[in-house]
Amino acid sequence: MTSTERPGTDLATAPDMGRGVVTGASLESRIHYADVLSHAGLVPRDYQGKPANVLYAVETGTMLGIHPIAAINGINIISGKPTVSPALMTALVRRAGHKVRVKVTGTVAGGDIVATCEVIRHDDPEFTYSASWDIARAKRAGLWGGKSGAWANYPEAMLKARAIGEVCREAAEDALCGIHYTPEELGAHVNGDGEIIEGAVVPDMPAQSPSAPTPAVPALDGDLVRAAILGARTKGILLDHLVEVGAAHRDPHGAVTWPRRRDLEGLRVADEHGQEVSAWALIGARGRSLPDVALAEETTPDVDTLLAESSDVTDAEIVDETTGVLA
Repeated sequence: MTSTERPGTDLATAPDMGRGVVTGASLESRIHYADVLSHAGLVPRDYQGKPANVLYAVETGTMLGIHPIAAINGINIISGKPTVSPALMTALVRRAGHKVRVKVTGTVAGGDIVATCEVIRHDDPEFTYSASWDIARAKRAGLWGGKSGAWANYPEAMLKARAIGEVCREAAEDALCGIHYTPEELGAHVNGDGEIIEGAVVPDMPAQSPSAPTPAVPALDGDLVRAAILGARTKGILLDHLVEVGAAHRDPHGAVTWPRRRDLEGLRVADEHGQEVSAWALIGARGRSLPDVALAEETTPDVDTLLAESSDVTDAEIVDETTGVLA
């Protein structure tokens, strides 16, 4: 049988079958390779019977420069997005020549635990990128306090994973190539290493006919967005309002994400005094001015002052893209 009659022959005859996938095998062969793996019980359970996800993971691994087997074990596809385990994320950053340091101080029992991850780039050794997660921050993100799941069973590991993901995104985009999130950040059930639990239900890309039209996304209503921002009295209420008007999304685990971020950046709205500003900037300024719980109105800082002081604030300072937590 010739190679045209049996997809994947060029892989089978390659000196290293896995290496063949990453060094120019035909698309037909790569599809066949992914299909074989997904149906042969040779991949983690959450990849079994999902050749498209296997192929996506292998292709992502090719971009990152890792072997297909390393990709399958360290990358997961969640709702159409590739994610990397905290271990693989740090490995990629270190392989790029940057230093990664993770430390934990305090204890969960004592209520003073803080997980910190620092990255020192090889091309900028005088500056240290740093991110810290503690119980208070996890509570604001709606992650702390559950009776089951990874945050209940492995709180120290989850705090470390959040710190790793945040600082690596900021400091080492060159190593991650746009693969920014860990599985837990996108709602997957994970173990203490931040890896998907075998057999757990993982959010997956919805099945859709290739010819099916993409549903139209309604435009944001500037008046509704402005009312949602200025009508809130706490950070939690602000996020609830923004979800209600379609400016943000809350997943089944309670985490808020920003699928409309670009729309919000371009949407011009009036602040409390009628000055035209970006809705995204107003969300950040308003979030910083609001308390976690209701306080007397005179204790709330003026939003316009915050906007004026933060005209050059970075996105990371405005809002956490993963959780929707307002800094």
